Amino acid sequence: MDVANELEIPKDEGATPDFAIVVITGIEIPGRAPMTDHIDITNVTTAEINPQVRELCLQADQLPSSDVCSQICSSGFTAKVFDQGAPGGCKTQRCGLPGDITVNLDICVGE
Repeated sequence: MDVANELEIPKDEGATPDFAIVVITGIEIPGRAPMTDHIDITNVTTAEINPQVRELCLQADQLPSSDVCSQICSSGFTAKVFDQGAPGGCKTQRCGLPGDITVNLDICVGE
């Protein structure tokens, strides 16, 4: 999958809404071949039907809430990643999950 859908990021009331695109660009799981296909997780419905994404979400749920990577399956993830920076660009976020799983995400936020 390589289709990116837009998702509104929660913002303060009265502010112009920003939009985000979140795509998994790589997954490394011990004992398995690394995955490099793009998986769009912006669209929650699409993400929920993908068994590989469901597995990652279960792993992310085990992280403490203070770890930004615990939010990779929620729409608030992008807002947390970008809350220290200005919107209008893309960022790659690398997340370590339980079981030595590593996930790379590309996050793009509109202006």
